[in-house]
Amino acid sequence: EAMARKNFEQQKKMNIAIVFSGMMRSFKTTYPGFIKNVVDPLKKDGHHVDILMHIWDNKFQYVKFMRDEGDVNEVIDLYKPKYISVEKYTSHTIKRLREDSNINTYLDYIKSKNYSRRDHDNNDFIGGGPQRDNRISSFYSMEQTKQLVLKSEQSQGIKYDCIIKTRLDNIIFSPINLSIFSNLKDTVYSSMGYEGDDKHKDFTINDMFVVGDRDCMLKHLNLYSNLITLLTLRFDNKHPKPFQPVGLTKHNLLHEGVTNIKRFWLR
Repeated sequence: EAMARKNFEQQKKMNIAIVFSGMMRSFKTTYPGFIKNVVDPLKKDGHHVDILMHIWDNKFQYVKFMRDEGDVNEVIDLYKPKYISVEKYTSHTIKRLREDSNINTYLDYIKSKNYSRRDHDNNDFIGGGPQRDNRISSFYSMEQTKQLVLKSEQSQGIKYDCIIKTRLDNIIFSPINLSIFSNLKDTVYSSMGYEGDDKHKDFTINDMFVVGDRDCMLKHLNLYSNLITLLTLRFDNKHPKPFQPVGLTKHNLLHEGVTNIKRFWLR
């Protein structure tokens, strides 16, 4: 640990963007741990940290609905993002994203291949099941943070060295593992410990806490644009779970030419 600290202190000071996407959910509960264990250690070592957000102002009882702990203004007051984009999440939003993502192109394609999707079955990772719209909106929100990164860079005349992707319902109990920041080039790190028994050991990418260099992470955030291409490829290759998010995110990185994918313990 001492050696990791020494190496981290010796490297150049970085511009770091921490991006949040998705629902607000438990943002008040998670805030103290986020500041204490992520933001403060990075700032203490002299790094410039910006918080960027695309969040949903939820107005809809979606699948796996969780009540938000407060409203958008409270998120802004607490986290003080440099840039934030807020969209209402309603039944109309879901319909818009279905059209915008061209998901029906994929659904029609698998139907033409004699696959009968099961919209009420959580185990239908081919057609997407009842969480299909959740995943589409999640990927969309991730991609919107990419636009905020580019906007923030342009406004400040900088380029971020590192991007951290996390969520407002992610409770962080221990200080971030600083050792990964000494070797970020051409690499994406996905944190371990969020899956039961760490079942996704084959270098898949969760959406809870992901760290990487700027260019790799911009590709990571680009999944929404590649969604239909990736789903079709995975279906044609007879992947048993084309719509599984952790597999899709890894496949997206490989599709974008990012092959150095590592797993790390957050603490």
